[in-house]
Amino acid sequence: MSKKVANTKPGFVGPAGGIFMESIKETKSVDEKVRNALSALLTKKDFDHIFVKDICKESGINRSTFYDHYQDINDLLIKTEVAMVNSLCDIFSYKTLYSKENFIAYFRFVEENKDFYKAFFEHHFQPSILKSSFEEYIIMANNQSSHVMTKNEMTYHQAFWGGGLLAITKEWLLQTNL
Repeated sequence: MSKKVANTKPGFVGPAGGIFMESIKETKSVDEKVRNALSALLTKKDFDHIFVKDICKESGINRSTFYDHYQDINDLLIKTEVAMVNSLCDIFSYKTLYSKENFIAYFRFVEENKDFYKAFFEHHFQPSILKSSFEEYIIMANNQSSHVMTKNEMTYHQAFWGGGLLAITKEWLLQTNL
């Protein structure tokens, strides 16, 4: 019987039948290295010309480690976008959705991750995850509000704020020397 280890995610059976456990801390470290490698590579070349071997070399991990975490390079991009969106959602408070402080924090976060976001906009990636997460955020904020919008109002509100914020962010990143 295998010993339980604190802070682990489910293991997998190895070639010799033993169970390997990977700590959450190690997973975060690998994910961070890989995402940083992706951001660094995106400053040098188009996403279409970045391969798993490039990510592995830049991040200092083995191909097998990469494939333990991601299906392929597109999966890495999607998971990176999800992680960025989750971080962005943590910035905004539902009670002060449109406060100056929230927008300052938002633009600081984008500036800290400018390599990823510049590549995101320059290479015309579809902001599907970002857009849907922002829509979910507005729905939750609406539920907290004293004035609950109708479905029709919500549709226009999401399109206006979500599209506007993305457009401003894109213009700011691509027109300034950050």
